[in-house]
This record gives sequence, C-alpha cells and structure tokens, in this order.
Amino acid sequence: MTHACDLRNHEPFRSFWGRFGAQGYGVWFILAEYIAEQGAIGWDEDSIQILAEVECEVEKGELIEMVSWLERRGVLAVRDGFLHCDLMRPIDGNDAFAMPSQCHRSTDALVTQCDGNANAVRTESKQED
Repeated sequence: MTHACDLRNHEPFRSFWGRFGAQGYGVWFILAEYIAEQGAIGWDEDSIQILAEVECEVEKGELIEMVSWLERRGVLAVRDGFLHCDLMRPIDGNDAFAMPSQCHRSTDALVTQCDGNANAVRTESKQED
C-alpha cells in the first residue's frame, strides 16, 4: 500500500479540505482506499447508506455532497452504478491503485518513521528527568 504524502498541497484536494475540513479529509481517504482496493465502489441507495453511516460515519446527504463536489471537479465519477476515480493508476503491474503524486511512501516506511519519532521523544523525555 502507498500513501500520497503531499496530496494536501494539490488542488482540488486543498479546496475540498478547506470546505469539508478534517471530516472531508477522512472521507476522501476512506473512499480512496476502497477504490484502490476494489477498483470502484458500489454507488446505489443501499451502498451509499452503508458507506456513509458505517464506514465514513457521516450522514448520507453529507457523503453525497462530498462525492458530488469531487465529481464536479473531475476527481470522482459515477458510472454504471459505481463510484470510480480515474486519477488512480495501477502500481507496478499489481491490482493495487494509487493517486499520482510526487511522493509515494510505503506504509512500512511510515510505521518505521513513526516508531523512530516516538523513540526519539521517549529518549528526550528520559534525558530531561
């Protein structure tokens, strides 16, 4: 799995998060993960309801508003009852997809960095005692 670590700096995502805040940020990445794993998400009344309430923990109308906003800007597309992201491209010939970005980092690298940062904080705390 990869993580686009500079996506927040690119339009239209910057405007999306400005409009929908941290909740929009979370919803986008939930949608992106599902699309990356499955290629598309079912987009019918029942699927939208479950996705909104169970996965994204937002009202159905809020999810539809967010998706519509991204759809108007060409990020997402609803076709044949499925939600797609045509910006995503296959990674290394695998079935996995990712957003094009100037910076892709593996989740293993992120975990290593987080662990390293946590250890550095613990070390600094011990030195202060």
